[in-house]
Amino acid sequence: LAVLFLTVITHGRFAAWLFALTVVAITIISLYFVGGRSYARFFIFPVLFLLIAVPWPSRVQLPLTGKMSTLNAAISARVANHLGTPAVRSGVIIETGSGPVGVDEACSGIRSFQASLMVSLFLGELFQFGFFRRGLLLFGGVGIALFCNVVRTTYLVRTCDLKGLDAVNLYHDQAGFAILGIT
Repeated sequence: LAVLFLTVITHGRFAAWLFALTVVAITIISLYFVGGRSYARFFIFPVLFLLIAVPWPSRVQLPLTGKMSTLNAAISARVANHLGTPAVRSGVIIETGSGPVGVDEACSGIRSFQASLMVSLFLGELFQFGFFRRGLLLFGGVGIALFCNVVRTTYLVRTCDLKGLDAVNLYHDQAGFAILGIT
């Protein structure tokens, strides 16, 4: 039934959200029938937490990714200049003496951002923080994700300037995985 449901609706993200919300609703209703209101309320966070795994709607993700890419490129170019690497930003492209370094969708920091949201929500619930402390945790997680991606992009810009454009391709994935792990 799920495969039929997902193939009928041609918009993948919309179908995924529709399907996920249906599963969440059925799960909460089932929990209510098994243990009553308090039982369903107790498990509401773990059930809703599953929605983090669903790809964000394009109307949310694409503008956010674009803004994060631009911000990342702007800050990284400025930091690279302060570190002695001549870098000029043009949109999401950072020009160095050895060539351009692009901050595309994959390098925008959206994965680190999503991971920091997930960890912040999880830790807030695990330690049963209040609203204010959860907000601080979310804000701090997003800040760490942004900082780490700026470090990564700056590192790649410096690598491009010092070792050439081919070195960027060599270190790109390693730097990405390291920053995601640190975040």
